[in-house]
Amino acid sequence: MTKPAITVPQDAGVDEAIRLMEDHGVHRLPVLDDAKLVGIVGRSDLLRGFLRSDSGLREEVRDEVIKRAMAIDPDTLSVAVHNGVVTVSGQVERTGMIPVIVALIRRLDGVVDVREHLTAELDDSHLPIEEPVNTGVIEAFQRHS
Repeated sequence: MTKPAITVPQDAGVDEAIRLMEDHGVHRLPVLDDAKLVGIVGRSDLLRGFLRSDSGLREEVRDEVIKRAMAIDPDTLSVAVHNGVVTVSGQVERTGMIPVIVALIRRLDGVVDVREHLTAELDDSHLPIEEPVNTGVIEAFQRHS
């Protein structure tokens, strides 16, 4: 065992944990939350998320990101996955949607990289960002009572 022990914070990303393992030649890392041991993570734990089939990952991108999160017909965009690298292409409504799509895809377990070949019908990059309007349940109830 090395002294001091090589540890990883609980909120660290997979890439940080793998880098620590590589840099220090260890196969497992104690996981800490505020200097308190909360678990141990091994290489196989970290790699498990990346060991997904390309077809399964493609379906998750189409169903969860494009259709569910972005409310886009998944048949309007092309999604290809090869060894965990997702390539998405096609046309979306606004340019502001493109970085959101890429960020959501990157968050999926098993995604190694994202290659984006998207265009937009409308360039909204010059438009001011407005504060969202609160249309919560209480306000809706008050309007109807």
